[in-house]
Amino acid sequence: KHLNNKVVEVCMYLVSATLILYDWANAMRSTTRTWQWFVVLVDVALVMRLPVRVTYILSISVVTWLAFLSTEDGLRWGFYDVANHIGADPFHLCTCSTPPCKWGMFWSIMNFLIESCIFLLDFYFTRGFAFRLQREKESMQNVIQAAEWIAD
Repeated sequence: KHLNNKVVEVCMYLVSATLILYDWANAMRSTTRTWQWFVVLVDVALVMRLPVRVTYILSISVVTWLAFLSTEDGLRWGFYDVANHIGADPFHLCTCSTPPCKWGMFWSIMNFLIESCIFLLDFYFTRGFAFRLQREKESMQNVIQAAEWIAD
């Protein structure tokens, strides 16, 4: 079981790195984003009872990623422009002269707050559900053991 958890933990980190890279590519092209899949990763980590560090690392990673992208959306400091230097597809959905278009700080902050709240609220509720479910399972196991002891 311990080895399986280690394998799942490593897979979680690899999938999260892939999601960040894919989300970055999609953000540069203004297409469908993938950061929301972090919610699923954290849910899986909670339900599988992976070490607490996994859920914290995934949570910190996605919130940091969202903050990072929000500053780029608001300030356009050059993170998306990397696509021009690596030969990525041209931006096809924006109408400003240097896509993706700058949002302004207000909308960038609002977007970051909304996305972070969705992620953190899901984490909070799923974590509570997973822990209560585990406590219920352990309680039921104790009842079964007591019943077996009485029956013997």
